[in-house]
Amino acid sequence: MSSFVEAVNNVFDDASVTDALQDDQIIYDQKVTAALRELDDAVGPVNEYRDPEEIINDPLMQVVREKAARVLELIKASKREASTVGFWRRGEPEK
Repeated sequence: MSSFVEAVNNVFDDASVTDALQDDQIIYDQKVTAALRELDDAVGPVNEYRDPEEIINDPLMQVVREKAARVLELIKASKREASTVGFWRRGEPEK
């Protein structure tokens, strides 16, 4: 990623996660959906209009990194049985 904004857009906009959350869809499962909501809440307060080094070193970014790691952990563990959206994992056939 070349910037904080690009990283956030990649997760929430490019993958349509924001739309799914706003529509109360279930992304993979309830735990993943809740974790994505928490991550979305965590990135909001980060001031993106600063030098990249300042953003990286912002204490709020530690929370963002922890929440992002949790989302990834939950996605990897999810069976996707409750998902109401059509996300798929790389290397698997699309459904």
